[in-house]
Formats: sequence, structure tokens, C-alpha cells
Amino acid sequence: MKRPFFLFSAGIIFILILFFLFFIFVINKKEKISEERTFQQKPALQQEMMKTEETIKVLIFLPSPEDEFLHPEERKILKTPSLSNQVKQVLLEIFKGSEKGNLNPIPPQTQIREVYIHKDGTAYLDLSSDFVKGNAGGSSSEIEAIYSIVNSITFNFPNIKRVHFLIDGMERETLKGHLRFDRSFLPNYSIIKE
Repeated sequence: MKRPFFLFSAGIIFILILFFLFFIFVINKKEKISEERTFQQKPALQQEMMKTEETIKVLIFLPSPEDEFLHPEERKILKTPSLSNQVKQVLLEIFKGSEKGNLNPIPPQTQIREVYIHKDGTAYLDLSSDFVKGNAGGSSSEIEAIYSIVNSITFNFPNIKRVHFLIDGMERETLKGHLRFDRSFLPNYSIIKE
């Protein structure tokens, strides 16, 4: 009587071990594919940037601790053939923060997953979830984060008329509960300090 029970138990344990190993293999494979995609995107921008030494001046807009306006700061980016790579460079300049004592509305861990530019003039920005997690929350914080990006991109690239945000490849209903985030944003230059 004990022998069939032992064989049955051993069979169940063996199946569970196989299932566990298969599960670990699948998870590992997904992580490697994800890492490869991230790794492949970054060298493309770096390679394109290494091909040119010509720079262009751009303005980024950051909030000030003294008022409710976005303040311009001039930066230089490389003039690459790809508009999406130029947009990525502007985003990286915004992410670096201020050189003049203005605030940085973008959480420092935020990563650019990808930038897509549609022929209708919409720039789709796919950012990491750190953009949401690190945001302080509140309508002012959300407006500063969104319009620092939207105004900086549309001001510097006239072919881009609006910006649509994706977080880890997905739309979100709100950023942190205040501003609707599942739509495209037009620029709002009235909040820029002249």
C-alpha cells in the first residue's frame, strides 16, 4: 500500500519540479528579450549622435520656485538626421534639470523607452513608469511635468503639434489622479515666462 502512494507522491513532485523549471526559463527569456530591446534602442541614438558634430540650440522650459510659470533655458543638442532622436535629446536635457536654479519636474529615474513621431504631427513619448511613480502628485506638479515636456518639444520642433504620453507602452487615464492623461496634449505657451 505504501509503495503506490510513494510512487504517486514522487511523480507529483517530479511534475512540480518540471513546471517550476519551465516557469523560470520562460521568465528569464522574457527578461533577456526586454533587456535586448532596451540595449538595442540606446546604441542607435548613440551611433547617430557620433556621426555628427553639428549642434543646434534649443529651449527647454522648467518651473521656477518663485512663480507658477515655466522658464526657458537654452541648451545645445546634436543635429541628427532623425527627428525622434533630436526629441530624445531634448527630453534628456529636461531630465538633467536646471542649470539656472529652476526646478526639475521630472523624476530623476525616468527613462525614455521610445519616441514615435506620426505624420499627423503627434509625438508619442513612451516613458518608464518612474515618470508616474516619482511624480509628487497634485495638479500643479502634474501640469509642470507635462507642459515642461510638451512645450519644450513643440516649441523646438514646429512639425510636432501635440504630444501623447505612454507609460511602459500603455495609456493611463490620469498621471496621478488629476490631469487626464489618455489624450494628446497641445502646447500651452501662456504658462511660459517671457
